[in-house]
Amino acid sequence: MVGLRLDKAIEGFELHLGAERRSRHTIRDYNTTLRRFVNFCGADTLVDQITTADVRAFLAHWSGATVTPRGGIDRPARKLSPKSIKNMHTALSSFWSWMVREEYAPDHIITGRIQPPRVARSNIEPFSADEIKRMLDACNHSGAWETRYNGNARYFRPTAFRDRAIVMFLLDTGCRASEVANLLVGDLDLKGNNATVLGKGSKKREVVFGPKTGSALFRYLATREVDGESRVFVTRSTGRPMKRENLLRLITRMGERAGIKGAYPHKFRHTFAINYLRNGGDIYTLQAQLGHSSLDMVKRYLRIAGADVRRVHKRASPVENIL
Repeated sequence: MVGLRLDKAIEGFELHLGAERRSRHTIRDYNTTLRRFVNFCGADTLVDQITTADVRAFLAHWSGATVTPRGGIDRPARKLSPKSIKNMHTALSSFWSWMVREEYAPDHIITGRIQPPRVARSNIEPFSADEIKRMLDACNHSGAWETRYNGNARYFRPTAFRDRAIVMFLLDTGCRASEVANLLVGDLDLKGNNATVLGKGSKKREVVFGPKTGSALFRYLATREVDGESRVFVTRSTGRPMKRENLLRLITRMGERAGIKGAYPHKFRHTFAINYLRNGGDIYTLQAQLGHSSLDMVKRYLRIAGADVRRVHKRASPVENIL
């Protein structure tokens, strides 16, 4: 289509994302980038008038460079991190791929022309065994407070069964927070100890968990009236399905009660993967369980697990310690 306005093209792309059943989190991030791009270029800008130089200028603008926007907006309120700029690059690249397929744009002005910024890999730190035990205790009990008689008291939390099931499911499957939040009762097979989860790109996969996790799920679900279409995890106050943000807040507060800094849902995924390899699991079944499209991330876990084995051997080696 010749002469399509940028803002209209973005409306069409948003409909496409919805039809593709992209995650709410992905759609929100893409929308943020594209609305910023509209402000930068101007809503009336025609798609076939936008150049690679315009995209470079947009990314440089949010990287903190002094750039004059086509749309005349002010400088951004803050300089974004390389990771955020890379996410912007991904969103714009996906947008242009869609426009080329739909013949709204003559060619792809990003792929092969603009490289995303390099992002330093963050350190992967799993929970320790002691921290897991403290997190599970924090599921059951409130924080302690002093009584009038100079003693300490705690109460049994009303959401203990739910929170314990969440922690055990996260730890035993390595699922993402969004996969746990979207889990339906009908997706669970408590007799077979497995579940079907909807992962990235709307790809379904089967994950396996142990009998203890299955028992925790059964104990929690037995407290509610549910059917196959019910969400597994719901809020206590309203009974509405828990969202990814609810899980993040829940785990963060649980960590605070347990005295653990940096507690967040994805850390359970790291913990599952590293311990899976430490305990003899192989990289290919781990890849399938985690739903990774490649072995890149799994190999990072393997290196961490291997380093741990070397540390333990150095400390426990009979040759090194006896001879």
